[in-house]
Amino acid sequence: MSVLKTIHHHFIFSVLIFYFTGLSGCNSVQKLDPEKYPAADRTIFIHNFINDTFHSDVNVELTESLRTMIMRRKNFFVQKNQSDSRLMLYGQVIMYRKEGRMYDNYGEPSRYELMVMCRVKVRDGNRLIMDREFASSTDYSTTEGYIEMEYAARQRVYRKLTIQIASNLELAYISSR
Repeated sequence: MSVLKTIHHHFIFSVLIFYFTGLSGCNSVQKLDPEKYPAADRTIFIHNFINDTFHSDVNVELTESLRTMIMRRKNFFVQKNQSDSRLMLYGQVIMYRKEGRMYDNYGEPSRYELMVMCRVKVRDGNRLIMDREFASSTDYSTTEGYIEMEYAARQRVYRKLTIQIASNLELAYISSR
């Protein structure tokens, strides 16, 4: 009988910890409800990212990936003309780094870590509603295990970054209203 009481007390304790640590409140995260905001206010123009790194095309790939992510989420309408949009998104790639993490017997890297960091600003008219830095990294190998090229690893990093940017854009938009 005491074993059942102990299990019952542990269960109650676990439920209370789960509740008070906020894990049960995950549904309370604010998300952009398109029905609450007019479509004309949710138009956005995405400027090409500025590239402050020595790696070519990282800014073009990240800009295109962000456009795709925002269009996929359908909370904002990406415009082709700057004059047709209410929000302006500016980005700057401030770090692109590929470092060897594991080396073979000849001292050549067999596993790499790819890191990208960018700064994003969003303006609503003259008002700055978001100014943040985002970073993401991933590991990949070109010679062993799951073999992957740098381009595919970059696409994974961009996907992680664009999810972060799009989510924070939605939160910034909600808080600015």
